[in-house]
Amino acid sequence: MVGPLYIPEMILISGTGQNCGKTTLAEAIIRFLSDKILVTGIKTSLHFHQLSSKTKILADHRPDYLIVRETDRKSGKDTARMLDAGSKDAYLILSTDTHMTEAFNCLYKQLRRNHVLVCESSVLARRLNPGLLFIMEPDHVKNKGKRTADASSEKEIILSFSKLIKERKSVERILRQWLKKGRLSFQVPF
Repeated sequence: MVGPLYIPEMILISGTGQNCGKTTLAEAIIRFLSDKILVTGIKTSLHFHQLSSKTKILADHRPDYLIVRETDRKSGKDTARMLDAGSKDAYLILSTDTHMTEAFNCLYKQLRRNHVLVCESSVLARRLNPGLLFIMEPDHVKNKGKRTADASSEKEIILSFSKLIKERKSVERILRQWLKKGRLSFQVPF
């Protein structure tokens, strides 16, 4: 049996609920990286949303999945926030749970390989093996910011929103170390 797809150039941000800081972390990571390297933002959702007339449809396999490219920086969507933070492109994957991996693979085949991917997705965190994984927890969770017992490696970091705000420099240090490890298939100017 083949394990989850390993994507060394991916920073995956997962979370245990809404409003726990996933998009805020994605924006911070994109801002930090975008002056050093090309960044592509990706957001996934299990809910099919109303789309702006300015979005560009890349793949329409409804009712299973839909992939769109964000083109409207003023839409107020999380993908627009990724663009404002400095990502070169931002994509939204709307999919059923059973088709999310297929939808991601469809998009991944179309992406350039010289970009870091900053992906906000709780579903893909269970299905892919990213280069770096951030798990955002609500502030009220006990043991927040501590490594879980089943954490697979040093590439898994658990944060709460308040810890993210307090320890922004620590997040930047983690990103620098990750980039310097050289697991990417392209050079990063550090």
